[in-house]
Amino acid sequence: MKVLLHINSLAVGGAEQTVAKLAGHWVRCGHQVSVVTQTPVAMDRLPVPPGVQRESTETAGVSSGFFSAVLRNTRRLFRLRWVIRR
Repeated sequence: MKVLLHINSLAVGGAEQTVAKLAGHWVRCGHQVSVVTQTPVAMDRLPVPPGVQRESTETAGVSSGFFSAVLRNTRRLFRLRWVIRR
C-alpha cells in the first residue's frame, strides 16, 4: 500500500516524532511511505527512517492578510496535489 504523511515540518516535536515513527513502522511492514512537509528538507531536525521517501512542497510562510492567505493556501493545495499525483 502507498502511504503519504503530510505535516508542516520535521522540527523537534511530538507530532513530528509520531510521523517519523509511523513512517518507519509502515516501511518495515512493507508499505511504500512518503513524508511530505511544507518546509524545505534542509530545515529538518528529525531524520526520516531508511526506506521512507522524503519530499517537500516548500510552501511554508506567513500570510500578510486575507487575500495573501487565500493565495498561499491555494498554492499549497496545488503543490500537495501535484506531489500526490506523482
